[in-house]
Amino acid sequence: MDTGNESSERMSSHEVKTLSDEQVKRYARNIVLPEVGGKGQRKLLSSRVLVVGNGGLGSPCAYYLAAAGVGHIGLVDGDVADLTNLQRQILHWTPDLGKPKPQSAKEKLTRLNPDVEVTTYFEWLNPENAVRIIRDYDVVVDATDNFPARYLMNDVCVLLGKPMVHGSIFRMEGQASVFWAAKGPCYRCLYPSPPPPGAVPSCAQAGVLGSVAGLIGCLEATEAIKILLGAGETLVGRLVLFNGLTMEFTEVSLKKNPSCPACGEGARISAESIGWFEGEEGSGAGPVHDPNGCATANADAVATMSGKTVTLDLKGDKCPMTYIKSRIALDDLNVGDVLEILVDYEPATRNLPAGFSLQGQKVLSVERSTSGGWAVRIKKVR
Repeated sequence: MDTGNESSERMSSHEVKTLSDEQVKRYARNIVLPEVGGKGQRKLLSSRVLVVGNGGLGSPCAYYLAAAGVGHIGLVDGDVADLTNLQRQILHWTPDLGKPKPQSAKEKLTRLNPDVEVTTYFEWLNPENAVRIIRDYDVVVDATDNFPARYLMNDVCVLLGKPMVHGSIFRMEGQASVFWAAKGPCYRCLYPSPPPPGAVPSCAQAGVLGSVAGLIGCLEATEAIKILLGAGETLVGRLVLFNGLTMEFTEVSLKKNPSCPACGEGARISAESIGWFEGEEGSGAGPVHDPNGCATANADAVATMSGKTVTLDLKGDKCPMTYIKSRIALDDLNVGDVLEILVDYEPATRNLPAGFSLQGQKVLSVERSTSGGWAVRIKKVR
């Protein structure tokens, strides 16, 4: 059993220069793709991808990375397989209950593809181990449901110049993007700081459909492979939103935030100072589920309700609009009703022009509020 940090020897740095006959046959469907070919397949076999979080997102992502022939996969998770995980975490089976997730996942991946080396880290990502773990990989996959780990991962990737492939899920919805400060925005450009602890419902409280986790995890694997190959257009500067109920994909354009605390002017990240930012302390000793949203639907946030308009007063919360899960509040409204959201953080309104439609909602207006800050009015259209 893997009981501690790295379960295999330090990663080799060899480059795969030729493919064996067996490898040519195994990866034949990859190789015939013009975007891959023999050269691309050798590149994949020489590459290293770190998957942080080995659950609902990490399982399908790691599985397809291994199947594609990514030569070295790192698995980070401090949790053990539980019966409630099996509904969506496909690398963990009933006999694996109680087993460390990285070990359980490694067993499946190496059985699927013996070409793949797997390093397991049975620990939570934290400021003491993050740089050590992340620095040896080409691409980092954010498959965690832990807010502190996600922000730490972003900051270390900014520091080391690594791309972070992001995915998250909630109920029957999900989102994916690539955050790469060298080429576009980082995660903090969108979400400068996490919501307060306890402000969002957990997966156990809200629920999540396993197949949605599979879909988003597959998107993450695809983006990681594209980055390794240098093929196509990645999701840098773009956020893809998926609604399983309506089977809609929506894309939101993202921009770098000049005042971003991680990659903007005057950013305070350095090798010496890497760690939790003020108000983000956490040992990573347990999961903090991330349903991709702020506490906008909390009953305490509803300031007024009269007739056809509900007002949520979020002034004081630096919560970008793409982070606002207004459709949770809209669940209790009728088609045609309007949700007015008050914020005092201008970047929160960026990328949401009036008339923009998003998964059953339409932005009616984004304008200055008479009480200061900004007022965003969203109409439920179906």
